[in-house]
Amino acid sequence: MNEHNPPTPKTAGAVPNATPPHKLLTLAREYLVASTGNYIVHLVTGTTDPSAINVMCDETESLAKAYGKVGYFSVLYRTANLNMSKDLRARIEAMVTRFSPIYQGAAIVYDGHGFAATAARSTVTSVNLSTQSSHPTRVFSEVDSALMWLTGLAKTERTSKELRALVSTLYGKLSTPTRSESRSNQKALRDALKR
Repeated sequence: MNEHNPPTPKTAGAVPNATPPHKLLTLAREYLVASTGNYIVHLVTGTTDPSAINVMCDETESLAKAYGKVGYFSVLYRTANLNMSKDLRARIEAMVTRFSPIYQGAAIVYDGHGFAATAARSTVTSVNLSTQSSHPTRVFSEVDSALMWLTGLAKTERTSKELRALVSTLYGKLSTPTRSESRSNQKALRDALKR
């Protein structure tokens, strides 16, 4: 290294697309909840449960005190079970109602197409309608567009590239349901929608 031109603090040790500092709040086999800056991150490869909602509520309160506005980002991978129990749906609706005034926005990614993607969009729309949410919410089919939109809503602690790196890192911690579990989840969703 040249003594006359030491690296500046901006570039010293900088790694492009490095995972930003974050807190892993809960890690289960098929879902996790984390936070970074003023964002809550929720990744689901299978089935999530009501305890994840409790963790998100607690962390949203904490982040709201620190930052004022909080961004919510969720990825439902194509293996995710979209058939929510009544208890889970009630908790999600209570969370959205309670925190809508402080959400800067909510970006939900469903990593798939066709019937299941339509069902995911319908579920998000119905939750927003039943809770009369006031924050911007969109469902996306891919992560990068969702993060660009969410980070573009307001001045934020993290860039979309930093959040993308975090999502990639965190995804590696999850188990993916087997093909038969995934098919079972999709069948349960179709049956639930017929009722």
